[in-house]
Amino acid sequence: PIPAMFARGFLDPTDALYNDSNAPAYRYLFEHYTAVDYSTTVMQLVPDFDPFSEQGEAWAKKLRSVVHSEWDSAGEMDGLYVYGGCYGELDSIDQMYTIFPYMIAAIVVVVALVIGCSFGSVAIVLQQVFTIGLTAVFAFGSAIMVFVRGLPFWETPANNSEHAFNWSVPVVAFPIIFGLSLDYSVFLLTWVFEQRSKGCGTRDAIVCGVSGSFHVITSAG
Repeated sequence: PIPAMFARGFLDPTDALYNDSNAPAYRYLFEHYTAVDYSTTVMQLVPDFDPFSEQGEAWAKKLRSVVHSEWDSAGEMDGLYVYGGCYGELDSIDQMYTIFPYMIAAIVVVVALVIGCSFGSVAIVLQQVFTIGLTAVFAFGSAIMVFVRGLPFWETPANNSEHAFNWSVPVVAFPIIFGLSLDYSVFLLTWVFEQRSKGCGTRDAIVCGVSGSFHVITSAG
């Protein structure tokens, strides 16, 4: 840290410190990291560890906490912001996972309304939500077991030393898993519903529906 009296001397041509050996470097930084009207300045921090690691994430959150608790109430400045590098990603993660539960709820509600209106059955709606939810739980559970926990017969890739997958995977994968599961499930139910509408018994309609659609579902899946 450079005391304020030295900093002012480095910038003032009439001061003896203006010709100090450290003055040119300080003036360079001041000119490149300070606004023309001197209202804003930028400080660059370069940690000696990976800022995107778990240690970097913990350090980033701690730094923001300290900065806001110590400087937000300072009367001589309008605000102090910590941003850049991993902070942008942390903000994106926080924002995305704040919205994610609402996205899941919206998908479930829309699907329930469409299925309920199409088939006229609350039982089918509950069955669809349960079976598709079970598929999603199995998919994410398998991903965690393989890529996070690791399996004895599965060698973790060298670039996955953190034993984790990217934060965007659940957000992107959930609609895909839900959509595919719903597609196949509705396709099967439609066949059964058609056979039942033609007068077949419940058992016969299920048998005909499965036998008539299994080859398409199996090939597509």
